[in-house]
Amino acid sequence: EGSLETIIMIFAAVIGIALLSIVSGEDVTGNVAFTAGITTEAKINKGTIVSFNSVFTNHGSGYNSATGVFTVPKGGLYAFFVSAVTQEKNEFFFGIYKNDAYQISVFAQGRDIGSGGNTILLRLFKNDRVYVKAHRNSYVQGQVNDISATFSGLLVGLLTV
Repeated sequence: EGSLETIIMIFAAVIGIALLSIVSGEDVTGNVAFTAGITTEAKINKGTIVSFNSVFTNHGSGYNSATGVFTVPKGGLYAFFVSAVTQEKNEFFFGIYKNDAYQISVFAQGRDIGSGGNTILLRLFKNDRVYVKAHRNSYVQGQVNDISATFSGLLVGLLTV
């Protein structure tokens, strides 16, 4: 099991590669990336899709902050990362889903507060859907000036059939 620091380093490397292609001018119009966060303390009920309401970037317009669903605008290999911080003396337990099929979990709990994150690479086709859903009633931190629950995704590369 990898540490949160290892996961963050892998995700940072993937983002760096994607940003390098943007800066170098390679296929800028075809790049897809989004990051969104939660700006309020939230109780998210079991079975609910998590809506990350504050969108930082949405290149390719695939993420819908009203529904919390990322709809793939262009097929390929995608990287997704979810992280959050619990409210005091609580927990969160999320799953990342692809087209309503469970993929991986993200969990944290703490006597004070806890944090957790996870990363996944998925082969996706146009109009596939990826989202985060609460497996249990979940409690996450969030403020406009202190966003600690985020959902990000980016197109890493195109794949041949």
